[in-house]
Amino acid sequence: DRAALHERFADWLERTAGERLAELEEIVGHHLEQAHRYRTELGETGPELERLGDRAGERLAAAARRMRRNGDLVAAAMFLERAQGLARADDADLRLELANVQGPLGRLEAALANAEGALVLAIGSSDAGLTARARLLRLEISIASGTLDDLDPRAHSEARRAMEEATTSGDARALSAALDTLAGQAYMDGRLGESESLSRAAIDQARASGNEMLAIEREAISLTFAVVGWTSADLLLPSTRAFLERVGSYPTVRADVLRLLAIVEAMNEQFDDAVAHASESITILEDTGQLAGALLSRGDKAWVLRLADDDTAAAAELRLAVKGAQSTGNRTTSSWAACRLAQLLIDHRRFDEAQPFVEEAEKMPTAMNRTRVIGARARILAAHGDAAAPALLARLISDLDEVAYPNIKTDGFIDAAEASASMGDRPSARKHADQALELAVAKGNLARAKQIRSLIDRIGSI
Repeated sequence: DRAALHERFADWLERTAGERLAELEEIVGHHLEQAHRYRTELGETGPELERLGDRAGERLAAAARRMRRNGDLVAAAMFLERAQGLARADDADLRLELANVQGPLGRLEAALANAEGALVLAIGSSDAGLTARARLLRLEISIASGTLDDLDPRAHSEARRAMEEATTSGDARALSAALDTLAGQAYMDGRLGESESLSRAAIDQARASGNEMLAIEREAISLTFAVVGWTSADLLLPSTRAFLERVGSYPTVRADVLRLLAIVEAMNEQFDDAVAHASESITILEDTGQLAGALLSRGDKAWVLRLADDDTAAAAELRLAVKGAQSTGNRTTSSWAACRLAQLLIDHRRFDEAQPFVEEAEKMPTAMNRTRVIGARARILAAHGDAAAPALLARLISDLDEVAYPNIKTDGFIDAAEASASMGDRPSARKHADQALELAVAKGNLARAKQIRSLIDRIGSI
């Protein structure tokens, strides 16, 4: 009787909800789920019970998608897990959806298991598009869990294989995912122009798939490349604020755009707004359980604070980011945050304290770390009067020729100026400081330019 009542109520709600049905799918799914559970406990079997389970699962999965769009990944995961429990046979799409929300929540072991399960099922079904998406998600989760990194040859091989599968399938979602992964690998390797081109293609494919949320997510990633690239910070400010207005209905994307807007505002010396927006980004991500994203936002908030000359607060954020990333096994974020913390400590001549963070940064040779680690080592050696300092400094100057990112290149010439000053070579120190200033001005990074002018004054007084 209870099973019948649950099912009758769900039927009535579906008939009468009209345009509001999308808001009520979790309620419909719940009642169908209860009807299925009672009938199962009574020992019923057969096609009718299977159809009831399918209906319940479809409604719960639809509710989960709406919750994901609204930024509630915890609830989305719960409803997807319930839908998975009702599936007649293992469902690759459902596993893939579940892994997609478990990953950002830090449930990496479960996410990896679901991604691998989805890949096996997709290969078995000969669905090339689904196979590509499952392969790429497994790769993404493996990188987040620390078993792979973006620059590992195996990661490149998997991404290329997924791109071939996506191209064969013609699946726009799969092509967007493959292009996005390749863009991310190019970015981490320092190939900015390639990453920007691939990112634009990923956005186009997301739009072609008809998935507006996916397209907005891809646009936010593309904005990252603009922020770290050569577009002047004053030009980025109005366009980034306009983009923020467009993503109001997608909290997770809003958090990402706020993080980037904070950097742009800090470069334009709008520090109060920058700190407020960086803090809001962290709050959104922590409130929705997205710990990995929150750690990234903490690292970028530290950069905002450094530009505002609040190094104490910046160090506190970076220590939280390093500790959090290490506790979850996220090697990429751990080494990136450690590199920034080492830079900050070296600025204050706390060389012994910086040493373990330099070593942590060296574990991941991404474009964000490579020259910064060399610069950190050169400054430590120069400050200690080590005979190896000049050779390392020469290597830094040589490697900076290949750096595509203006803020990273600026940091490199600041390190070169500081190391040269420590070695008593004032003409070289002034030359490298001038190079850093030229880069900061070209990027429109007013805050960094102001700090470099103070460095030039200090060099002149040596």
